Amino acid sequence: MNNEQTKLLAKVVAKAWTDEDFKAKLKTDPKTILSEEISDINPDVQVVMHENTPNQLNFVLPAKPDLVGLSTDEILARASQIISVQLEMFDIM
Repeated sequence: MNNEQTKLLAKVVAKAWTDEDFKAKLKTDPKTILSEEISDINPDVQVVMHENTPNQLNFVLPAKPDLVGLSTDEILARASQIISVQLEMFDIM
């Protein structure tokens, strides 16, 4: 995901936080809403929305990146970067 896509996705999150009607539509049909707000999504890709709450963390196992040629430490570093982003949004530690 590039910086522009990140900004657009942040706008979707902010809108869902402040507009209950938009949030309801996002929950009902996330693929259509994300396609409208961000960009077209590949028709073969399924989009599922989960909402974290103060008492529920939806842990998403990221898609496995290309690990060819990476050391164990490099793999751990890449995983740590992804996990830190997920945990930043949910105070569980």
